[in-house]
Amino acid sequence: MIKIGILGFAHGRSGSYAAAMRTSPHTSLSGIADSDLSRGREAAEEFSAPFFDSAETLLASDIDAVLILAENSLRHKLALEAAAAGKHVLCEMPMAGSLEDAEAMVHACREKDRMLAAALPLRHSTPLLRAREILASGKLGNIVAFKIIHHARTPRGPQAWLLDKQRSGGGAVLNLAIHAADLVRWLVDSEVKEVYAEIGNSSVDNDIDDCSVLTLTLENDVFGTIESSWLYPPKSYPAEAGLIVEITGTEGFLSVDALGQKIVSFSEKVGRGQDVCWGDDMYLALVNDFADAVSLNPARGGAATAEDGLRALKVALAAYRSAEEKQPARL
Repeated sequence: MIKIGILGFAHGRSGSYAAAMRTSPHTSLSGIADSDLSRGREAAEEFSAPFFDSAETLLASDIDAVLILAENSLRHKLALEAAAAGKHVLCEMPMAGSLEDAEAMVHACREKDRMLAAALPLRHSTPLLRAREILASGKLGNIVAFKIIHHARTPRGPQAWLLDKQRSGGGAVLNLAIHAADLVRWLVDSEVKEVYAEIGNSSVDNDIDDCSVLTLTLENDVFGTIESSWLYPPKSYPAEAGLIVEITGTEGFLSVDALGQKIVSFSEKVGRGQDVCWGDDMYLALVNDFADAVSLNPARGGAATAEDGLRALKVALAAYRSAEEKQPARL
C-alpha cells in the first residue's frame, strides 16, 4: 500500500481526491498539511487523516508520495521540497505558473530518481476512454476537426483565491482550458503547434480571464477550438456545468459528454446546484494509476507524465501570449 500525503487542500476537487485515497485498496491517506491551518485541520478531521502543521513535518514522515493540491503559486516550491525529501509527486494542474518553474520541478524529481506525475483526471473518464478507443480504431476515418466546451461556475467562497492572479497565475485558460488542451493531445495523438486565443473578462472585477476561445492547430494539421469559462452563477450552478467533446472525421462524427455520469440536484436547502455522481470515479482511477506506477515502474510513470503536464502548460501559456499580441502563437 502506498502512503500518500496531501500538501494543500485548496483545489476545488480536493475532497474527491481525499475520498479516492480512502476508498482505494492501494493507497493510504497518511496525512494532510496546509498553509491555511484551519482549512487543513478541517480536511484532516473530515477524512480521518493525521494533520501536520507544515509541509516540512509531513515530508519528514514515512509517506511514499505526495499529492499537491495547494494554490497554484505554491506548487513549484512544494514539489521541490517533496523531491528533496525523496517523495514521489502527483501534482494538480497547472503544475506551475511558468514553464521555467515546471521544468525545475521535473529536474528536481529526476535528480532524486522520484516520479513526477500530472493530475489529469479526464484521462480516466470512462466516456473519454471509450472515445479514444473509437478514434484509435479508425472508425471515424481521418480526423478533421474538434471542439471542446468546458464551463464552470465563477469561483467564490473557498475557491475565491482563483481570482487572485498572484495565487492562481491565471484564470479560465490556465485552470480549465489547460485540461482540454491535454485532452486534444491525448485523443488525437498529435502535438499542438499553434494557438490563437481570444480572452475576455465578463463576471469578475479584476483583470483575470473568465472566458476564452482558443483555436488550436496540431502538427498533423487537425484544427479545432476550446471554449472555456467561469461564467456560470456561483450560487445556483454545480461546480462544473459540463465538458462536451466533439470530433469530426472523414467517415463520421463523435460527441462525448465527459461528465455526464451524474444527476444535477438543485436544492433550496443546500442553496445551490450539486452534482450527484452515479458513474465511474475518475479520481479513484487516477489515484489507483499513480499508486500502480509508484509500486511497479516509477521511471515509466502513469497515464499522465510530467511531460504531459509540461505540454499542456505550454499550450495555456501560448494562449495568453497570443491574446496579448493579438496574433497566433507558435509552440
